[in-house]
Amino acid sequence: MSEFKVLAGFAIIAAVLVFWYRINRSLRGGGSGLDMTPQRRPREGGKGADGANELERFVAQHRSGVLPSPPGGGGGSSLTAASALPPPAVATAPSAAALLHAPVLLTGAEKLAFLAFKAALPDHHVLARVPLGQLLPGLVLESSLAAHAHAVVVCGSDFSVRAAVDVTTPAATVRLAAVRKTLETRAIRHLVLDQSKLPKPKEIRALLHV
Repeated sequence: MSEFKVLAGFAIIAAVLVFWYRINRSLRGGGSGLDMTPQRRPREGGKGADGANELERFVAQHRSGVLPSPPGGGGGSSLTAASALPPPAVATAPSAAALLHAPVLLTGAEKLAFLAFKAALPDHHVLARVPLGQLLPGLVLESSLAAHAHAVVVCGSDFSVRAAVDVTTPAATVRLAAVRKTLETRAIRHLVLDQSKLPKPKEIRALLHV
């Protein structure tokens, strides 16, 4: 019985030594034995180290001014940013003679009215010289009526049109009847101001009920 125990002990020791030898060999990169090295799982989407390196190269080329093909895309010659995009236009300062003959958007009473509305309505958007056709998109107007430009247009914070303002003489107000009628179809307030009697900022807010 004691001999059987001794033999069993030797067998256990031998098995342990063989198991230890295989583990040690596999850890040192041996060709055989039990491989205990954990397998690296591929990244989601099938991108491994090669995909990460390709993305890094793409970013580096982009920062250097070269326009490469996207990662994973087909080959082909790369284009530099200078050849793919037109050169930026260089703005030149206008001459004094050009400034003297430059078109003026508002003059005289219209300019005063625009400044008065800007001062009276800091919480609104005040625009200048807006054609009637742009205030009524989708509405078919005759050419002369569509081209009529209001001196001032008042919009809310969301750029919805609140009022269209014309600055003229009392004798010319009759010609604006068609403009007023057209604006009424879209519930837009129409103000006709006498250029010799422009309202003050407080009066402007009262006119618009704001």
